[in-house]
Amino acid sequence: MLTKLEMSKKKSYSSDVPPEEVSDLSEIKLKKKRFFIILSIVLTIGLSLVFIIYRQVKEIVVNPKLSIPRLPQLSLSKPVVTSADIEDLTAAISQIITIDQSNWNIVVANSTAVYNWPSNRNHFDLSQVTAISNKFSRLLPSTLLAELLPQGLLVREESSSNQDQQKITAVIYPPTSTPIFFDLQYEGTAEEFQKIITELIPTIYWSTISQSTP
Repeated sequence: MLTKLEMSKKKSYSSDVPPEEVSDLSEIKLKKKRFFIILSIVLTIGLSLVFIIYRQVKEIVVNPKLSIPRLPQLSLSKPVVTSADIEDLTAAISQIITIDQSNWNIVVANSTAVYNWPSNRNHFDLSQVTAISNKFSRLLPSTLLAELLPQGLLVREESSSNQDQQKITAVIYPPTSTPIFFDLQYEGTAEEFQKIITELIPTIYWSTISQSTP
């Protein structure tokens, strides 16, 4: 208990302090309180992080074998079309050439197999295909067939047209498979031939590419 004398002294001291100083003192105390609260939070978080890092380092030291995901290996080899794959062209070609099939002779090949349509006609073997492909490598790119195929494909071709005999021999160089060779011969008018090949050539290309893609 304070005596009357002490209480009177305290009152007199308080009355001597200006209100501005009292406000400043309160603000200083509040700032100090906030500082210590923030400091305690930072220290708590920091200690937690230290313990987490310590546990991780300790686990790595005890078990040094880390499971590192492996990147998939890229295959740089070009897919090869087998003879069985190329023979699947029969259905695709037969859907386009529905009449006068006997007037057509179609050869499709790559570096390993030769397909002939109709099957009873066989005018090319792999050695002939290779020789023609090597010869075509010196020709200028074709613009006629390029318009029927995806943009950017390299195509080289030779064509001839008589009154009743039409022929196109060409090599397509796809970016992700072996070159595609084809020879199209038709006994009929150029107009009929042109009408059929606008659908036939893209079908041959896409059918062969779909078989050569793994």
